Amino acid sequence: MDDETAFDPATLRYYQDTAATYAGSGAGGQNRFLADFMRKLPPGASVLDLGCGGGRDAAAMLAHGFDVDATEGTP
Repeated sequence: MDDETAFDPATLRYYQDTAATYAGSGAGGQNRFLADFMRKLPPGASVLDLGCGGGRDAAAMLAHGFDVDATEGTP
């Protein structure tokens, strides 16, 4: 099984079709829960960001000193 068949095709298509909107919305479009989430983590915590999109939240977590593994299922 290749990586593409491990995901629902409709879900992949949705994220591929909306990727430009997410990527183009700028740094201010971070998840509204991100600040609260980061406050609950110990300094330097490891975070797995599944479905990271354009990476805005991952970049913010990296900037705050967290060890982030950002993974996206669509190009």
